[in-house]
Amino acid sequence: MSERIRVGFLASGSGTTVEAVMKRSIKEGLPVDHALLMTNNRNAGVIQRARDLGIPQEDTIYLNTHLFEDSDGTRNNDLMGETMLKHFRGRGIDYLFQYGWLVKTPENVIEEYAGAIFNQHPAPLPEFGGKGMYGERALAAVLYYWRMTKHKRPAWNEVVAQYAAAQYDEGAILASARVPIELDTDTPKTLQERGLPIEHNVQYSLFKKVANREELTVKERESFINILSK
Repeated sequence: MSERIRVGFLASGSGTTVEAVMKRSIKEGLPVDHALLMTNNRNAGVIQRARDLGIPQEDTIYLNTHLFEDSDGTRNNDLMGETMLKHFRGRGIDYLFQYGWLVKTPENVIEEYAGAIFNQHPAPLPEFGGKGMYGERALAAVLYYWRMTKHKRPAWNEVVAQYAAAQYDEGAILASARVPIELDTDTPKTLQERGLPIEHNVQYSLFKKVANREELTVKERESFINILSK
């Protein structure tokens, strides 16, 4: 039997990916302890979803990012990172998974968990990543690109699992899958809804490899723009 690992989830929103990953890992009996949930949103739906699946209140951490800001709004990322690390170290967290996490993770956290912190992104990278490119915003940009360029080939989006990095969405890609786009009718919301089951599969495939201590391979990926220019 594989040695159990202890994982933490970082999430800001409704928590559908956290829920999907936790349910499947419990059902399949992965050697994993879901040991922590950290959120920067005290009203996030992910809190109840995680609690229903076994993460107790004492291991649900509300990170008030405003406490680390100076009077001019500048954030002390080193101090915030140390606060985060105290919670992770105190619970013996081996791996971290960012699912819909809207906070820029401090560099000292990325460094301490190098190769052991992962990120979810709903659109092709690097073209549709970076600050402010998350959720329906990123999907709106994908739809706009396809509609303005008027490619004749079938339209698609791509959901991604990657290493987390000090800069938004710059980590190496470990898994991805395409989601078909219906250019005539899709909105960011309908594209998100169609993509969620695929996105959950991509995230869980990586989670399972980590849980089973399988070797992770960076996915060589040609630029989205280069693919479409051929």
